[in-house]
Amino acid sequence: MSPAGGSRFYQGPGLGEAMWRCPSCGAENQGPIAAGCGMCGAGNPNAAPPPPPPDTQAAQGDLADYWAAKHPDATTAAAFRAGYMEGLHAARTQHTQQQSAAFTQEGKVARTILAALAHFRDQVLADIPNEVTDGEWLSVQEVDQLIARLQAQG
Repeated sequence: MSPAGGSRFYQGPGLGEAMWRCPSCGAENQGPIAAGCGMCGAGNPNAAPPPPPPDTQAAQGDLADYWAAKHPDATTAAAFRAGYMEGLHAARTQHTQQQSAAFTQEGKVARTILAALAHFRDQVLADIPNEVTDGEWLSVQEVDQLIARLQAQG
């Protein structure tokens, strides 16, 4: 009787020696699963351990190093939360600055004029080309140039 059971005429692989795919790297292997992956070594008890992660102190001059120097007893979770909160603060500050600049009286007037021009271009000039041929209005290209010029002005 063969190790896989069955009759003496069975010529297939033995128990646990069929083709299998490594869950770590996806390589196809043949042989016992207990021997591990032949490509990446996953599951092999004799394989070398993976290299350690890069040294976090190697990077210099960034905000993380500054924070770590000020908080030498902090845990990784505390550092993560501090970085997350700093990112939220930076995003809120940037958004607030953009809003305050955009909602000035001049900004509102400029945005209204640009929106009206774009609406007029899309609804009137594009749908009724004879309005342009009469010479009463600017062409679609001329309106695009006017919008671009007004946007560049501020």
